[in-house]
Amino acid sequence: MVELFLLAILVIAVLLILLVLFYFIWFLRKPKLNLTGNDSNNNGNNFVLSPADGKIIEIIKYDKQTEKVNKGGFGKIIAVTKDVSDSGYIVCIAMNIFNVHYQISPINGVIKNINYVKGKFRNIFVDLVGLRFINNERNEILIESTGGKRNKKQKKFNVKVVQIAGLVARRIHCFVKPEQTLKLAQALGVIKLGSMVLLIFPNDFNLAVKEGVKVKLGDTIAVVDKTKINKVNNIKKINKNRKTMKGKKK
Repeated sequence: MVELFLLAILVIAVLLILLVLFYFIWFLRKPKLNLTGNDSNNNGNNFVLSPADGKIIEIIKYDKQTEKVNKGGFGKIIAVTKDVSDSGYIVCIAMNIFNVHYQISPINGVIKNINYVKGKFRNIFVDLVGLRFINNERNEILIESTGGKRNKKQKKFNVKVVQIAGLVARRIHCFVKPEQTLKLAQALGVIKLGSMVLLIFPNDFNLAVKEGVKVKLGDTIAVVDKTKINKVNNIKKINKNRKTMKGKKK
């Protein structure tokens, strides 16, 4: 009887150790991105990169007519997009426990605003209908582009990355601050225990992804030039040589 009790304690101790190792070694791993193509050395911001690992579960196109299409979620959409553009895309990237949980900057830019909103801790997958997950605790990072023209009509544009907590994920960490200059793929923060990241950008970019696909940090989400979409899809991602980087957490 004593032997069984000791064996049970040993098994529990081993499981706890494995869980701790999984959390610190795998779950909180921070990949080193090798941006070998596309916009890695282009200051013109002709690409918008994925700020997160995960699966694209929804892409929402918004504009001034959104209210007529989705009255229930209209107010929520306006709340998170009004400082980005009048029309554009919201790409919803859901993360599970096996995804990298760090977020990166999708463009070269300067942080214009950071807006932390206390909210609920709902299950993001249950609350997709009506965009109720936007009422969850979230951290909005607004980035203004730098480094030259995207097109002839506009020199600068805004992109927003929104970190959203979920039912289990209740720790959002932000590494950056307003007026900070960002390099492409620079770390923005981390969400612990999985949740969702929203990427919001103007509609004069062309989507290079679709709903249901899995993306990695640094994958191309949208491009200015339509002719480059097929090339992007064939490459699939620009960070082929991803390596796990061991280092201190910020």
